[in-house]
Parts: sequence; C-alpha cells; structure tokens
Amino acid sequence: MSKELSKDSLLNITTNTWTRKTLVVAVELEIFAKIQKGIDTVQKIAEELNTNIKPIERLLNACVALGFLEKEGEIYKNTPSSEKLLVKESPSFYGDYILLCDKLDKNWDHLKESILKGEPLEHTRVNFEDPIFTRAMHNSALDPANVLSEELDLSSYKNLLDLGGGSGAYSIILTNKNKNLKATILELPKVCEVANEYIQKLGDKSRINTLSGDYLEDELLQGFDIVLLSQILHSHSVTECKELLKKIYDILPQDGLIIINEFLLNSDKTSPVFPALFSLVMFLETKGSSYTEEEIKAWLTECNFKDIRILPLLGPHTAIIAKK
Repeated sequence: MSKELSKDSLLNITTNTWTRKTLVVAVELEIFAKIQKGIDTVQKIAEELNTNIKPIERLLNACVALGFLEKEGEIYKNTPSSEKLLVKESPSFYGDYILLCDKLDKNWDHLKESILKGEPLEHTRVNFEDPIFTRAMHNSALDPANVLSEELDLSSYKNLLDLGGGSGAYSIILTNKNKNLKATILELPKVCEVANEYIQKLGDKSRINTLSGDYLEDELLQGFDIVLLSQILHSHSVTECKELLKKIYDILPQDGLIIINEFLLNSDKTSPVFPALFSLVMFLETKGSSYTEEEIKAWLTECNFKDIRILPLLGPHTAIIAKK
C-alpha cells in the first residue's frame, strides 16, 4: 500500500536540508563538545568562536527545536543522545558520517544530468582514500560490527581477511571479541594509514595488520579462513561482484567462511527506503547499486558456496554468511 502524501509531509521532505545543514554546522563548530566542556551559554560560545551573539543564539535555539539540545534558562545542555553521538570525544561519535553525507550532497544536484546521461559524472565519483570517508565509515560500522561479534561464533576460526576494511572497525571489534582471531585489512595506502591510527587506539596491534592493495586488481593471499566484505559489493557492478566472490572462493579452505554486510533491497527493489535511496547514491558515485538478498545468494551459489544464511545486524545493515 502506498503512503498518503500531504502538503505537510512534502514540506518535511523539502525542508530536510534545513535540518541537516543546522546539524552539520553545529557539528563543524563542535557546539556539542563545547557544551560538554561547560561552554554552555550563547555568550560563552560566541566568545569562543569570536563571533556575535545573534546567529549563535538562533543556531542553538534551532538545535533545541530539533531535539539536539535542551535549554534551561540561559544554559544549553546536550541531550543524552547528543552526548553519545555528537560529542567528538565520545566512542560512539557519529559526526564524521554526518559531515561526509553533507560533503557528498552536492552530487545530488547532478542526479537529473546523470540519469539522462545514463552514467555517473566523473566529478561526482567518491574518493575512497579521503580520510573523511574512512572516518565516516568507522562511525557507521561500529554498531553493526558489535552486533556481528555478539551473534556470530568465530571461536573455531584463526585468520580474517578484511577486504576494503576501511578504518578496521570490524577487524578491531571481532578480534577484541575473539582472542583466537588475527586480522589483515587489505586497503588502499592512504586508508591503511587511518586504519593504523584506529588499531593503535582501539585494537590489539599484535593481532591486526594492514596491507596496501586493490582487491579487484591484485591476487588475494591465501592462509585465511574468513573473508569479510563489509559494504563493498554495492560499490561495484554485477560482473565485478561475481568476479570478486569467485576470487574469494578460490583462496578459502574447505569450510572457510565468507561474511558479506550490505544494505539489502527487497525482491522488487522498492523498499526499504534507505537501500532504495542508497542505490541512487551508488549510481551517482560508483559503478554499483544496492542489491537484493536473492541476487547475492545467487552469486554465492554460482561460486559453489554453501550453507548460506542471513543475519540481521542493526538498522539497514544485514549480513549474508556462507561456507566454502
């Protein structure tokens, strides 16, 4: 059944940019971190930013109206959620992902042009080696990686190959949970630099290492009994996805495990909303697409993987797990 549209619902969609831009500027100016440190009035924040009071007051009040802040008299306070997600020093900080989405938003201005041309424009393609991208993916990966570590028994496995592992969030969390496990993150050189920072800070560097390379172009090393593809397939064409899965099958030992994390569409590709919109993002920025559970299962079966199962993680994140 289709959802009923009204002028109010259309207005909410149309003004979403206003909401996002308010949040983005508050994150960029580190308003939430300042408030956490006691710089919590219009006067104090204006002085800290060396600007005048009026625009700061309007920004803070808009943040209150949107539920990002609370106000008591002249004092502004973070909500519990903002303290967790929007204060830069928080382990659950989500601000890098918010800033990346804003940075890439300009690509939507070229949606009509790209659709009529039938392919993404060269200047809209995402730069996977941009540190902002890597840090944003770290923000996004932490919660689903924690769920995966709790729900999947990896006690009998020894060596994980994390293809395109970004910041190493999954490798860090999975090795922290499973002391029997070592991990290698195969990534582009500049991404490895950022991953090493996170490993140093959050992981066991004696059991996690980074390896510079290109998983599409390079031969994959053997010696791994798990291969992880977290948010990788959607950046590639169907042909590239099939070729990559075949490469992985060839290097895994018998009963070796493949773990795929994706934003899965339903069978007719009209829902859920996030994967459907994300498929447009992939059209603008890559050769890829959001895919369905049936499509990925079929590719795995074509490569002779067995025991294919689905493990819902968190939000739009879903894991597809199979054995050689």
